[in-house]
Amino acid sequence: MKVYINFVFLLLFIGKALLKEFEADIIFGGDISFDSPIRVASGSSCPYPEILKYVAKYFKNADFNMINLEAPFVLKQNENLTFFPNKGIHNKAWPESVEALTSAGIKSVTLANNHISDYGGDSVDLTTKILFYNKIDYVGITYGESPPYSPQKPLIKEINGIKVGFLGYCGDETGECEMFRAGVKTSTALLRKQTVEYDLQQLKVPKFNIFLTYPTFYKEIYNIAMSFGIKCSPDDPIPAYLLKNNLQTFIHIWVEIVNLSLESSSIDCLKSATLLPIMKKLDTENFKNYRPVSNLVFISKLIERVVSNRLDSHMTTNNLHIEYQYGYKKHHSTATLLLKLTNDIFELFDKNTPSVLMLLDLSAAFDTIDQQKLLGLLTSEIGIMDSAHKWFESFLVNRTQNVKIDYCNSLYFGIERSLLKKLQSVQNCAARLVFKTRIENQINDQTLAGQNNSKEIHAKATELSRQSRGPASYTELFKVQLTKTGIKSAYFLPVRVFGDKNGCIQPKPKVEDNWIEVCGPQDDNCYVPRPGSPQY
Repeated sequence: MKVYINFVFLLLFIGKALLKEFEADIIFGGDISFDSPIRVASGSSCPYPEILKYVAKYFKNADFNMINLEAPFVLKQNENLTFFPNKGIHNKAWPESVEALTSAGIKSVTLANNHISDYGGDSVDLTTKILFYNKIDYVGITYGESPPYSPQKPLIKEINGIKVGFLGYCGDETGECEMFRAGVKTSTALLRKQTVEYDLQQLKVPKFNIFLTYPTFYKEIYNIAMSFGIKCSPDDPIPAYLLKNNLQTFIHIWVEIVNLSLESSSIDCLKSATLLPIMKKLDTENFKNYRPVSNLVFISKLIERVVSNRLDSHMTTNNLHIEYQYGYKKHHSTATLLLKLTNDIFELFDKNTPSVLMLLDLSAAFDTIDQQKLLGLLTSEIGIMDSAHKWFESFLVNRTQNVKIDYCNSLYFGIERSLLKKLQSVQNCAARLVFKTRIENQINDQTLAGQNNSKEIHAKATELSRQSRGPASYTELFKVQLTKTGIKSAYFLPVRVFGDKNGCIQPKPKVEDNWIEVCGPQDDNCYVPRPGSPQY
């Protein structure tokens, strides 16, 4: 097919003479499957490199091509582990059959079909890895076992000077796509109007440059070691004092290891943690008084901090940080937050404007976020793609840990939720993704100015509180939990607006649920919550 540059006014003014400078041949191929029941039934024994030899010339002569890969790659020991046992036909392909694609010059595939998850999400993950290692682009994948699924990663290619975006979806009137999508952690993108509109918007308005990992160097590793110190875990083969005394020697080795991790998009073998129970209260008989502290080997923490530097630089360059985020952000401590908050309230008092403060207490928020959904959002919201995305996937999934008490060690066991606090910039990303994309978009820009009495203020603030109840949706989406205290809310009323001659509210305001009404701080005889009360 011919793809022409999509600018109407440009074509009108330039004319047909230059039109051929903006065209490209793109070949699309239909359903392709290897080693499925069809191949077995036909008795075909054609070598993989020759399977597509009669159409290979068309694919190779085109400027770009894409086929629909109708079978996931499956390891032979897993060929009987079908995800939908009642399904009539289960397509599969052995990993070596990728030779058929590379020999034919296939450049990209869509995985958006009703067979890609025949063997579950693990086979889809294996498929994407094999495609990636063979330099074949793919599209049409989303993450999550239940709706709402993560946005899919678009494929954007520049072909003969034309930037072309590809999206893949599975949809039919029978509902098979949705049926075979449910319950699979990694599977096809579903054809839904709202989803397509969102994905197209992301293609039309690029918000960021793609995040890239680049090699580290001696000075960066040295600065990290000096800034954070050298602390080793029980699993480190070399004690900390020996590393400190021979720092110049070890830095060169660390540079090589860090760059190997970035180049291979992997941190495997370096993400097993040892948990040490550290007592936080005096009663040693109560196990709840022990805080589990996770210890990683030093080189693992070093790699994380290098990636943290890359990520912080990427987010700063592309203006991806939350403007008013404090904590896990350079030069924005929680002390700065308290200063700004106090100053903002006083400024609003000077303008006779009430203010509302809402506090969300999340339980262990960023180490319980759903990994696959976070990976999808890291692409759509932060711009982490390709090899960089593979590194984050390697960092987040399949982590293990054991418990060490005195000289006894437990066996290593897998953990479902990665300890994201171990990489502060990933936590920063998670904070941005969860709060900015969910809450900030949910609560409209509203003001309490112009309200005439405390009842109107209370009604307006209650509406704001209702909008903030969005946590019920994103806690389910990201597997984040609110603590027992949940959402605390308070509103502050300027005394010059609502008060008698002494500046006090009359009659004494009624406190409902966890609401607190506070007068201006300069009046001691105004109502304030009593210490020890539920609202204090």
